[in-house]
Amino acid sequence: MDKKISLGILGGKLRSSLSPLMFEHYFGRFKLDISYKLYPVASDMLSFFLSKTRTSDIIGLNVTIPFKEKIIPLLDYLDPEAKIIGAVNVIHNSKGRLKGYNTDYTGFLKTLDKYDFLKTGNALVLGAGGAARGIIYGLSRMKFKNITFFSRNDEKINKILGNFHFISGLNGEQWKIEKIKEKMKNADIVVNATPVGMFPLENKSPVEVDFALKKKAIVYDLIYNPKVTKFLKLAKSKGAVVENGLWMLIYQALESLRLWIGEDLNEEFFIKSSTEVLNA
Repeated sequence: MDKKISLGILGGKLRSSLSPLMFEHYFGRFKLDISYKLYPVASDMLSFFLSKTRTSDIIGLNVTIPFKEKIIPLLDYLDPEAKIIGAVNVIHNSKGRLKGYNTDYTGFLKTLDKYDFLKTGNALVLGAGGAARGIIYGLSRMKFKNITFFSRNDEKINKILGNFHFISGLNGEQWKIEKIKEKMKNADIVVNATPVGMFPLENKSPVEVDFALKKKAIVYDLIYNPKVTKFLKLAKSKGAVVENGLWMLIYQALESLRLWIGEDLNEEFFIKSSTEVLNA
C-alpha cells in the first residue's frame, strides 16, 4: 500500500459496533496507514453517500442494519453468492466501481466448525432480514434437513421463500411465540438474527426460554454487544450450548479484509489481535 486508504462500517445507528476497535487495533499493531470509521447514514441519504464514496479514499465498507438488502440496486457488481443470498455486508470500491459481497454466511459457518456434535436435522432462525438471509444460506450449505425462519413481515417471508426456492425443507412462518417455542424444543440449532437483545433492547429476549431444549442444542445469538444477551442466559439455564456473534464478527471481518487488501493481510495475527481487543 503506497497511499493512505480508508475503510469503515455503513449503517443506521452504529453505537454498538465493535468493528472500529478490532480493525484499528490490528492496523496500529502493524503500523499500517489505514483508518476505519463509523459511517451512520440516514436511509434517504444512502444513494448520495455511495456516489461520494466512489471518488473518495474509501476502498472498503462493511454494511449493517438497515442497508444489507437496500444497498444492492446501488452497486455495480454483485458476487454470485451475495446475489443468491440477496444481502450484502461488504463493499469493495475498485476505482469507483462498487462491488458487493456477503461474508456473513462464511463467518457463521466457520464458527460452527468446532461443534463436531452438531446434528444437521432441525434449524430455527429468528428474523428475516439481511443477516437472517446469510444464516439461512449457510445452514443450507451444511445440508440441514429442515430450516424454519420466523418473521412478522409476510412480504419478507414470501420473498425469502421465493429467492431460496432451491432449498428443500425451508419453511417461513408468521411470528407466533407459541409456535416458535414448539419449534425450539426440537431444534438442533437456534439462531437469533434479530436486533432484540442489543442496545437499546439489552433487557429483552426475542423469546422467553422457559422450557426444556433438546440435548446439546446450540443457541446462537448474532449479537456480540453485550457478549451475553438475555436470550443466551435463558438458553444456557435450560442446558443449551450458547454462542454469541463475536467469532462470526472476527471471521467475516477477516474475509472483508482479504477482499480489500489481499496479500497485505496477516490472517493469523488479525485473529489474534481481534480476539485480544474484543475480549478486553
